[in-house]
This record gives sequence, C-alpha cells and structure tokens, in this order.
Amino acid sequence: MDVYDVEKVLNFKTKRISISCIACHGDTLLVVFGKDLHTYQSQCSNDPVKKMSWQLSSQNTVFSKPVMEMTIVAELDMLIVLTDSGLRFHNLTTYEQRCALAGTEGATLFDVSVEEEVEVTKNLVLEHTIRLCIVQVKTIKVYAWNGTAFEELHAHQQLKLHQPARAVLWLADKIFVGLKDEYIMLETSTGKMREVFRFDSGQTGPVIARMSRDERDLVMLAYQKKALLVNSRAKPDRTASIEWTDVPNLMFHDPPYMVAAMTKHVEVNTVSPSMFMQQIDIRGVARVRKASAGLFVQTANSVYLLTQRPAEERVKYHRQHHQFKLAIQIQLVSDRPQDENEAIVAGIRAQNGVHLFCENKFKDAMDIFLSLNTDVSHVIGLFPDMLPHRLKYPERIPPLTDYQLFNSLEALTDFLLKKRAIIARGQDLTEGSVIYEHRKNVTLKTRKNALSVIDTTLLKCYVQTNHNEVAPLLRLPDNHVNIGEAERVLTKRELFSELIILYEEHAMHAEILQLLRSRAKVKVFPSPLDAIQPTIQKLQSLGEEHLSLIYEWAEWVFNENQFEALKMFTDDIPTVRGLPRGHILSYLDKIGLDKMVPIQYLEHVIYTWGDVTEELHQALSTKLRGAVVAELENARAIRDHEDGPIKLGPASDGLLNDFRHKLLTFIKKSTLYRPEHVLAQLPMNCLFEERALLLGRMGRHDQALGIYVYVLNDLREAEQYCNTSFLEGRSEVYLDLLRVYLKPPGPLSLGLQEYSKQPMCRVGEALAMLQEHASRINLFEAIKMFPEDVPLKSAGHFLGQAMTFSASRLHMIMVSKQIHLQNNTFRDISSYMVASSAQLASKAITAWAH
Repeated sequence: MDVYDVEKVLNFKTKRISISCIACHGDTLLVVFGKDLHTYQSQCSNDPVKKMSWQLSSQNTVFSKPVMEMTIVAELDMLIVLTDSGLRFHNLTTYEQRCALAGTEGATLFDVSVEEEVEVTKNLVLEHTIRLCIVQVKTIKVYAWNGTAFEELHAHQQLKLHQPARAVLWLADKIFVGLKDEYIMLETSTGKMREVFRFDSGQTGPVIARMSRDERDLVMLAYQKKALLVNSRAKPDRTASIEWTDVPNLMFHDPPYMVAAMTKHVEVNTVSPSMFMQQIDIRGVARVRKASAGLFVQTANSVYLLTQRPAEERVKYHRQHHQFKLAIQIQLVSDRPQDENEAIVAGIRAQNGVHLFCENKFKDAMDIFLSLNTDVSHVIGLFPDMLPHRLKYPERIPPLTDYQLFNSLEALTDFLLKKRAIIARGQDLTEGSVIYEHRKNVTLKTRKNALSVIDTTLLKCYVQTNHNEVAPLLRLPDNHVNIGEAERVLTKRELFSELIILYEEHAMHAEILQLLRSRAKVKVFPSPLDAIQPTIQKLQSLGEEHLSLIYEWAEWVFNENQFEALKMFTDDIPTVRGLPRGHILSYLDKIGLDKMVPIQYLEHVIYTWGDVTEELHQALSTKLRGAVVAELENARAIRDHEDGPIKLGPASDGLLNDFRHKLLTFIKKSTLYRPEHVLAQLPMNCLFEERALLLGRMGRHDQALGIYVYVLNDLREAEQYCNTSFLEGRSEVYLDLLRVYLKPPGPLSLGLQEYSKQPMCRVGEALAMLQEHASRINLFEAIKMFPEDVPLKSAGHFLGQAMTFSASRLHMIMVSKQIHLQNNTFRDISSYMVASSAQLASKAITAWAH
C-alpha cells in the first residue's frame, strides 16, 4: 500500500531556474533562488485531484549573498541563513536581517536544537533551550540562546576534528558528527569525542536523521544501504535497522515512516518494525522539509508535496494484514482527539492479542489482554468449551492440538490469577474492555460475577493441566466457583474427592452423602467395610443440627454392616458425643436392627462415657432382660431343663450366656435402674444368678443369699456376696448368711414354687463361716442363732478365734490408752470398751454353755 500521495507543487525547469534551498512553517513555503526569497501560501483548489494549490505571495531580494542553507526557529520567530560569509538571522515575518553571528565566516554546516521543558501534569511548556552548532571545516563551535542573542559556549576550548565534518546533528547536549568514513559523538560540556562506528568510505557520505520528539533520545545513522538507530550514549540498536535498496543521500523521519532520498528515487520504510512501504519516482532530491500539509521535497528545479494518506485508511490496511505495531504508530500520530486515539489503539492491541493467540503465542496474548484490562469473559471465550456460548472475534479461532491446549491453558491460568488478585483488591469492578464490538459480546458488570467466572474457569484449567491445584482452589475461603458448572466438570473428569471438597465448602451435606453412597456401590474397595467408612466419617462430622440427615443416610450403612455402622454413634468425637442419646436409641430401635446393636450402644454410653441418665440405664436393663428371656425361649431352655436351674456358662458359649453376663455386669455396676421392675419380668424357675443380684440391690440380702446357698448351691459366691456387701457398709450381711445357713427360707421367697428337695440346716457351713469371718460378725447375736443341740466343743475353735480377736482388740485399746493418757475423755471411753470386750466374750461363752 502506498502511504504518500505525491504532487509536484512548483516546477521551475522550464524557466531554467535552480532552487538554492527551501524552508517552511505552518502553511508558508519559503523558496530561495540565489539571493531571492519567494514565499508561497496554500489555497484551496477547485481541481478535484489537487485539493490545495500554492500561490506566490511575495518575492524579495533579502539576502546580500547567495544562500547555502536555511532553517526556521519558530520559537524565536527567526530565520537562520547560511552564506559563505557566515550565519545571518532574519525576522520570520518581515524577513529583514536582525544580525549576523560573528566568527562564523567560512562555515559549511550548522544545526539548531530546540528542547522544551514541559510540566507533565499540566502539559505546559515552561521554557525552551535553544542551541546552535556550526562547522568550519575541522572546527565545531557551539552556541546557546541567552534570551537576546546566541552566546558562544566554551570559546576558550574549540572542538577540533581530525577530518572535515560532512554532517552534524544535535541530540540533547551532544553532537553527532559524520566524517568521511565514521560517525563520532561530541560531548559539548567536556569536549570528549566518542566513536560510534566506522563505515565504508566508498559510499556517498554520512547521512544523519533526527527522530521525532517521541524518540528524541535517538538518531538514525546511515551506512552503505543500511541505517541504524543510535542512542545518546552512542550505542547502536542493531535490532532496529532499515535495509534500503540503494545508498541514501539523505533521510527524514516523518513518523512512523523514514523517508530516504536515493539518486534515482525516494524510498519510504518504517523503522520499527522495518518494512518497505513505497518507492516514489523523484530524482536528485536535495532537501526534505516538514510542513503542516506534508513533506516538501526539493530537487534542483522542482518542489514536490508528499501527503500521507488518511490515517483510517492506512490503519485499516495494516490491521487487515496483521501489522498491528505499525497500525498503532499511525494511529498515535493521527489528528484525532487523544481519547479517540486511545480507544482505537486499544482495539488494535486487542486484535493483536487475538492474532497472537491464533499464532500460538499465548503468553504474549495474555500479557496484552491484561494490560488492556480486557473483560475476562472475552479472553476465556477464546478457549473451547469454557463459556456456555460462543463470542465473536475479529478472526477465526483455530482448533488447538492437545499440546497447544495445555500451553494455552497455562497462560490463561496465569492471566486469571493476576486478574483475580486485581479484582479481589478492589471494592467495585472496573468494567473491562471488549476485544471485538458485537451485540453478543457483553461484559461482566459486577465484581461477584467476574470472580465467579474467573474461579470457575480456573477450575476448568486445573482439571486439564494440574489436578493438584483443584483442591486448594476449592478450599479458598473466598472462592466463587459456580457450583453447578463445577459439579459437571469434576464429575466428567471423575475427580470425586475434589467434588466432595466442593460440596463440603458449600455445606452441601446431602450431596456428599449421595455421592459417597453411589461410589460405595460402584467402586471396588479392598473390603466391604472400606466402602462404608467415608459415609460413617461424614455422618460423624455433622452434629446434632443435622440429626434428620444423619438418620436418613445412616440406614443404608446399617444395612451393610450393623456393628461397624454403630461407630458413627460411639466413636469418641465431639460431634458424636454431643448427639442426643435418647434420640439415637429410639432411632436404633425404629430401624429394626439386631437386638445386640442398641445394647452395645447403651453399654458404650454408660460404661465408656459414664452417662448417668436414668432413662438410659433403665432402657439397658430392659433390653438385656428382654434379650435373655428371648434367648431362653428360643432355646426352649425352660422345657429342656426341668430338673434344675440353668447353669451360667462362659460369655463366649452362646448368645444366652453372653446376654446373661452382660445383664449380670449391668446389675452389679449400675444403681440407676429399678431392680424390682427387672425382677418382676424374670421367670420363676431359672436365671437365679440374676435374681440373687437383683434381690441384693433391693436390700433383700437373706433372699439373695438363700438363692446362692439352696438354689445355686454356690457357697463361695454367697460368701463373696457377703464380702462385697460388707465392704460397701452393710455390716450385718454375715449374720444374714448365718441365718440362711441355720434357718432355710421358704421357696416362694426365693422365686420358687417349691423346692425339688427340702433343704437342710447347714450348721457345719455356719461354723466354718464363723471361724473364717469372726472379726466381721457380732458374736453375741451369732451365738444366739445356733440351735441348742449344737455341742460346745463344736464351737471350740470359733470361740477361740473370738477370744483371740477380743484380746487383740483389748491390747490395741490399752496401747491407745497409754498414748492418750492425758485425755480424760478417752480414758473413760477406753475403760468402757475394755469392759465391753471382756463382757462380750464372757456372755458368748456363758450363752453357749447354757
């Protein structure tokens, strides 16, 4: 595409007049012929092809000598002219000479630098720094404008060159000088010279071009058929170079283009990126000057006007050919308002991002979208299956291979994490820009929606690139993942552990339990117990506020394994211990489990957790009694054991013995039940061990002992019963046993309809018991219970034991008396105890003797 329209505005060839030089400012073109100055003004033209025409407005002989070169300093309203007699300064309006600069005779080159000091915040120019340098063969002189005139700097220290200078150009406070075969840089403040680079002396000569104000820290230096950008430190940027088709004689920067004049034509290239744009058939170009209308190109006897084509046309062309950097450069120097330029440039950059994405340069694309604050949904829409609907883009998005998809998702993940951090820090959402204007391409309006889209897309990225990041994302306290979409994605990928985390974070307990049950049915576990463990653990974590949910989902676990399932109500976990135990018991009864299950639950809460709720104790007594009776009936125990009571076997010997041992243990340990209720439900012809303990709990010790002695015929257990009762504080229990030995109780009091064999009085057992436990028995009361026909010699050993015990007591009393001799009260009491012990022994012997 040609970027310039070319028009010959002045032609003096037929008049055989040679143009010395030209200059321009605003809409005024200055043309010098020898000593004469012609001024031309632009006017509207009636010619549809030539929109403007240039008319001669004045013609004056204002110079005393032929002009070699001239330039305009608009800031000083000054025209600077170089003749063989030196520099002259003219008024830019009247063209009258103001003054001549002394000491500039014989100058061959000069250059002017104008720098602005700008207040950035207000975009105001505060002042100008204007410098001037002239070349006198091998000497360079430097001047600065002091407000009224140019004043020479460092007059005592002239800048000497080893060769004549052929080109000079200011760059800040430095001067680039082109010699025959090299470029050097002069530091005007110190006079130091630095070589930039050398070149082949066979070319026409050095060519230096000043860059635009936006690139004021650079100059372009030509050598052979190339040109390089060089900075103010004399460092070439070899990545930003231009390849010309011929050796240039001069160069001029007309952003974004570099115009070079060769011998036979003019060539137009871009700088960065370097691209050939146009070749213009103009020969023998001597000068190029910038005006508001375009570029004026001077030859020996003609002046051409190069006008850039409309920016819109050029931008459109470059966008269509994916030359986005160039399109942006053109747009930035267009004459549109700044806000419009910024909007258009953003659109170009967004299109560039899409193109980079299509070229698999995913990170570069994401960097552009991030810098543009692009709406996240528009970026996500570039990827397949990320949004529920397709968006429109400036070019077709090609399908991605698996490798490309992986790389693109990693780039997207990085983009989303950065966007998430930006949005999370702000209170409100700054509406993002669009990639492509279209009615379907809506933007996210709220911060909540944006975070939801970001987090949900991050989840989709992670499930395809890095599963390890899924769980941490779902556990973020401020994550905004869309639950329905996350369910779909995680289920499709069979990431069930992560799906449970999703449900857990949103307190979706029923969904977790449903998933655990379905997984237990289809997944192969090492054992059936492993299949139900996740559900048990989940139910244990819920607590009392979710009791109905626990009941709903616990039943299938009990159906799988009742006793393993019971752990959900018995494990030592705070949420489990806090469940209402009566409620749990009712639930266990309701769902029809093995009778052992509620019994085990009650045993756990009573024995392990130490629950003292009377209702629970009573419930356990009832269930144990019922279980024992039921096992008796199932075994037809009563009918099969008519000859006597059923003996209690080891707990491992069948369910009946197991339940009986549990009942006996409960009767012994608990005091928070009603023994009379349990006793009333026991059969009359069996379960005598249980009956004995219950009678004991009711305080009916003689009946309990009667069962041990005459029904169970277990004297050792009877005496053990007495020992336990005595230690619990019932001091008369041994007398109860003595009474049972000597006076057998009636059968009904023992729960029997009748004795199978009439019991006999057990005097021998009574005497043996007295002998063994003499210290725990009231001897006087015991002797009174014996029948009169028992001979004295039968009790000799017992009486001896009694006397020994009395003597021992007497001795202990005497020792205590000596220790507390000064205590009158104790003396009286001890005397009484001694007398009582002696009297008791005497009474016992006397009573037996009679």
